[in-house]
Parts: sequence; C-alpha cells; structure tokens
Amino acid sequence: MAPLPTPTEVAAYGAMQARLVALLLRYDEGGFGRLIGPRASHAAERMDATLQRYRDLGAVFVLRDALFEDILPRIVRRLSFASPRTLIVEEPPARGRIDWGRSLDSAWAERPGEAPLLLHTRQRRRDFATPENLLTVITLLEYHTEVQRLLWDEQMTAGSMALRHPLNELAERCERELAFPQFAGLRGAAQHMLDQARGGAESLEHQVQERLIPGGNSAYEDLLAWRARLRALRLLRRSEPATDDVLGANPERDNYLYQVWIFYELADLLQERGRLERVNPRQGQMALRFRWGDGDDACVYELRHDQAVPIPPARWGATPLRKYAVPGVRPDFYLWRVAPAPARVEHNGVLFWREPGVVWDAKYYRERERAAAPSSPIKRMIADLTLLGE
Repeated sequence: MAPLPTPTEVAAYGAMQARLVALLLRYDEGGFGRLIGPRASHAAERMDATLQRYRDLGAVFVLRDALFEDILPRIVRRLSFASPRTLIVEEPPARGRIDWGRSLDSAWAERPGEAPLLLHTRQRRRDFATPENLLTVITLLEYHTEVQRLLWDEQMTAGSMALRHPLNELAERCERELAFPQFAGLRGAAQHMLDQARGGAESLEHQVQERLIPGGNSAYEDLLAWRARLRALRLLRRSEPATDDVLGANPERDNYLYQVWIFYELADLLQERGRLERVNPRQGQMALRFRWGDGDDACVYELRHDQAVPIPPARWGATPLRKYAVPGVRPDFYLWRVAPAPARVEHNGVLFWREPGVVWDAKYYRERERAAAPSSPIKRMIADLTLLGE
C-alpha cells in the first residue's frame, strides 16, 4: 500500500492541478479534455479564494458536453407544454370548436333573428411557459453569465489571448441555444426572475421536481441533477480515497503532469513578455519557439518536450548492426537555438561536432525520497548526457 501524501505534497499537487486547468484551456483545449475530467474515489479539495476561480473554470468545461450534447437535445425533442382551453371570439371561418349557444345568444342580443357574424370558439393552444422550460432557459442564462464572468477574468489575466479562449465559443453556444424559438419567447420572463426575484431558480427547481412523472421527459430530471452537480463539483484533493464528486487530473500521472505544467507555465511567461512565437501542443510533438535577446543579439530558440534530439552526433547517427544497438534518448526537455543555426564541425559531409543544446530532466520529487545520495532520475540524466554527447 502506497504511503499517504504529505501535507506539502497535497498542497503542491493542488496548486499545480489548478494552474493546469487554466493553462490547458488557454493553450491546449484538447489536452484539457485528455487530462482533466471527473474522477472517482478521490476526496474534494478544500475551497478557498485562490482555488475558486480554477474550480469554476474547470466545472464549466467538464460539464459542457453533458448539457449541450445530451440534456438540451432531449429537452428540445420533447418540450414540456400546457394546452389550456381558451374562449375566443372570431369571424368565420372559425379555427376552433364553435360554441353555438354562446354565439347565438350574443347575436340575438344585438340582431334578433339574424345569423351570428362573430363566433364564440374554444381553442387549445400550446403554452411553453412551463416551469420545466423556464428552468431550462434560466440555466442557459446563468451559464452564459458565469462564462462571461470567467472570460472577463481571463481578459484581465491574459489580455489579447482571451480573444482565442474557448470560453468565447461557449458563450456563443449559449446564445445559439437561447435563440431556439420556444426558448427565445421565454427569455424575458426568465431574465426577470433572475433579476427581480430572489430564489426564483430554486423555486422553479422545486416545482419541476414536484411535476416529474414516470414516463415523462427524463431530460428535465437530468437537468436538475446537472444544476446540482455544477454547484457541488470541486477540485480533486490528493489524499486518502473518498467518494466526493470531483474534477481534476489523475494523481497516478503526477510526473507527466509536472512536465506538462512546466511546459505551459514557460509558454505563459514567454507570452506575457511578448517573446513567444509558436506553441505546438500535439502529443509527441510538444514544442514552443520563442525569441530571446534584442537587436543583433536576438536569437530564436526551441524547447522540445519528450522528443528525440533533432541533430544527434555522428557517432550515434551511423546505421548500427542491430536496431537496438543505439539507445533511444528522449529528454524531458531539450532547448536548442534555431536561428542563427548552431555551430557545426563537418568534414566530407560527416558531422563531428555541433553546438550542444540544454537538457532538462523534470521529475516530481517527493519528501520521502532521500537527497543525500544520487537517485535514479539523476543517474538517468547522466546517462542521457553521455549518450547524446551534449
């Protein structure tokens, strides 16, 4: 049985995970989907002001598909409606069921002995202003408001980068759903309930819960559960197993998460300083290019994550007798200058030496590991440097 994490490790993992939520959404939405999601058998993080924004940001995206791809389509296919009978006075031809008694009595009072010119009819009209549909529209309005608040925070933090943030697409998706004719007709009433009446949404939730019937549209029941989960979902806390409803990254992949966090923190720092030129977030091709220096001293560098060195020394570039004769070396991080090109020593087309890059080995160290003696990561890095000739 693995030992329980120390308080320092719990705090460090919580901070790293929270930052990953924001950084992945800023630079790699696909990576967010791969690394961040609902987790079972984990405890929930204790909420504080520092983590609240990251929790809100993660919850909005983790629950996005459940709302837009599952619940809302099922609601639209089987909208709740009421069909009350209304008495209408209209000219022939009548569109509803004629109440001849009322029609004749009304005509006799005005023109005795003449046929009625106006007909009293009973009509059934579908009314979509039900508690279920009002709650659906309120959910979209609240969701849109939360997205706009997070987007404003992103603009304050990342500036122009916020223009490309996936929060913008989420806000547009809310507007498209609210433009559905039956929802558009209820938007004013729903907004009034949010603006004027305290507890309006909670009151609607109780009404919808009471109106649920077997065989009805289960999407409304799922909407109630979705709203409750949006309020309750919290960040994962790296501690003893529990059954809390949490979102986060898999703690078993802490070493890889540490490397990804370093990569995107560097990208964010370079972006903030106006040095970042390009980020490639694809798995197996993760790299970022940036400028450093000014004027004649300006250079372009590339930082590669978990990839082979681009220009290996000649002694490892020759074709071996057997494929496994040359060990594969994939440093956690490799930094090299792209422009101007690295210095090289060649003869007759054979590369004997080139300007070395920088190898970084990123490991998620724990307090229980001893620092007095060289550990396995250090030995591995020494081996990598030897093989690379750096």
